[in-house]
Amino acid sequence: MRFGCFTTEVGRIGALADMGFDYVELGFRALAPLEDELTFASTRDRILAAPLRAEALSGFIPPFVGLSVVGPSVDRAGLRRYAEMMIARAAQVGAQVVGIGIGRSRTIPEGFPPQRAHDQFRDFLGLATDLAAPRGITVGLEPLNREETNLINTVPESLAMLREVSRPSLRLTVDYYHLLLAGGSAADLEAAHGLVAHVHTADANRRPPGTEGADQLGLLQALRAIGYDDRLSMECRFTSFDQEAPVALEYLRGLWAQVTSD
Repeated sequence: MRFGCFTTEVGRIGALADMGFDYVELGFRALAPLEDELTFASTRDRILAAPLRAEALSGFIPPFVGLSVVGPSVDRAGLRRYAEMMIARAAQVGAQVVGIGIGRSRTIPEGFPPQRAHDQFRDFLGLATDLAAPRGITVGLEPLNREETNLINTVPESLAMLREVSRPSLRLTVDYYHLLLAGGSAADLEAAHGLVAHVHTADANRRPPGTEGADQLGLLQALRAIGYDDRLSMECRFTSFDQEAPVALEYLRGLWAQVTSD
């Protein structure tokens, strides 16, 4: 297993490398989504010069972008332009997997037909995947808890959506924090054997692993059972990043060593 950490701050990549992380996961907001290509080029060069590769990206449509993928006023042409631009930027920084969470953008407005929203989201996932696949990028659909969206909250719902979209490079991004809040457990991953592209983890309240009692060992055992041994990103709220991040990394590495030694 390779361990990474999510951040939206390019300036933190050096610190993450010093702590021993294997890669960095950036939020798409770090790719200057509202800025022109010249401005992005400066950011891209900083990312490429950093000591860790930005192998994963998430937060495909930050809230400040103001685009919805479901509802009565979806700008399909605008969504396509945005997706084309951001997938191209993801490729330029070397991303291998792109997570599609976008809770606010995929939330069904009150009174809007749920099936219509479902179809709109399905079509958007197909678009994003078709743009990403030729660049060698896998798209990971992320189920989110019900406090963040009312569309696709569980692993079974996500697997059903994958079957509908039917693209080999569309898979799952599993976030343990969301999984637990949605009432699931690590056992839900059994049905996703071979379909997990990427994994996030955190303890309760998005705290670093090892601080709030989430069963991180159970998560790692479940990942081992389905043959997943790729990337695992901490997506956390730190009160003291410099102190907590390396401790959480050591904790997860220790648990993984325990799992793989059994």
